[in-house]
Amino acid sequence: FFFSSRRRHTRFLPVSWARRCVQETGINAEYMGSITASHYRKAHGAVLVFDLTRRETFDKLERWIEELRQQAGPETVVMLVGNKLDLVQQDESTRKVSFEEGSTFAQSYKSSYME
Repeated sequence: FFFSSRRRHTRFLPVSWARRCVQETGINAEYMGSITASHYRKAHGAVLVFDLTRRETFDKLERWIEELRQQAGPETVVMLVGNKLDLVQQDESTRKVSFEEGSTFAQSYKSSYME
């Protein structure tokens, strides 16, 4: 999600919508990227959510942060959230990203982290 204020309103943009639009409508990925980039502009902050049980979602965070800060600005506040903690608590073997790894990654980008 991205947070930006326009005329004193906050708008939320779920990141996953771009991928879904490309898959469902066949829209050119480059075109979709330009639409997504326009939503980054003037964002004051973002919450990037990844799945604790799927390593590949964590591995993509670096690209998302770099793209966000390039488009919205280096001072954009980012919070990283490890999702599906309930599944991990039921069965620790499903955890693919440790709390320490997530926290260290967030600190390297001057971001907050929570699960």
